[in-house]
Parts: sequence; structure tokens; C-alpha cells
Amino acid sequence: MSYACQQYLIDRITDHVPEFVTVTNSSFSPDDKAVVKKLPACIIVPFESIYSPPSLSNDFLIDTQQYEIHVILRSENSDADHLQTEANASVLLNSVLKWVTGFVPDDPNVLDAFRPVKKLRPTYFPDEGFASFGLIVSIRKTIPLL
Repeated sequence: MSYACQQYLIDRITDHVPEFVTVTNSSFSPDDKAVVKKLPACIIVPFESIYSPPSLSNDFLIDTQQYEIHVILRSENSDADHLQTEANASVLLNSVLKWVTGFVPDDPNVLDAFRPVKKLRPTYFPDEGFASFGLIVSIRKTIPLL
């Protein structure tokens, strides 16, 4: 699996969603208490690749690549039912979706645009003071056969 589309997502979100302090790949570690200074953050993680059979000419595969996009933000301390945290996450996720959905990277092997696939359940880390909200997007690329 090529991670080129991961960098396209990082660049696109960095350029168009200035609310994020950090936009990066899976090297980001939210376990450290110091991470709160880097929030809100957007983390792009390769999720899955699904290969279609070779084309009729047998010179390439179609690779449907999926990426998890995680929005990590501070949990509101006084927000026992998470309503404010979820509202804040919703604003950021909507911004991400606005700029990612329909985006076609400048890559000759890309067949179509990014599209949303699935929303992930939120995860709360009360001891660390942050929460993670995510979604999965996909894109199709051709992979030349050697």
C-alpha cells in the first residue's frame, strides 16, 4: 500500500482547516499529557487497502485505499454528558469533511475523489483530558503491475 494519499490528506487539511494546531500521521502519540498543548489535532492513519482483480489488459490493479481521520480535542471538564465536547468535535469534523470530500489529488494514478465511508465512535480519555472523534474516507488508485 502506498501512503501517498495520506500525505495528500495531511496537506489538504493543513491548508484549509486552520483550527488544528497539529495535522500529522500515526506517529502522533496522544498518551502523553503534553499532547494537550498540541490540540486540537487531526491524525491521518492508513486503515485498509482492498485490491480489485487486474484490469482487462492485466497491467494494473485497482487499490481502494481507506484512511481513518481522527480529530483529537480537549474534553470539557465541566461537560459530564459530553455535549459541549461533541459540539466542538462536530464543527471540526464538518470542516474536515468539507475539504476532503470530493478532493481529487494531483496524481495520475488516482481514479476518483475522496469520499466518506463511515463515522467512528468517539473515544474519551478522561484521565488525560481529551477525546477522539473519527471517520473513514476512501479513494481509488491504480497500481501498475510489473
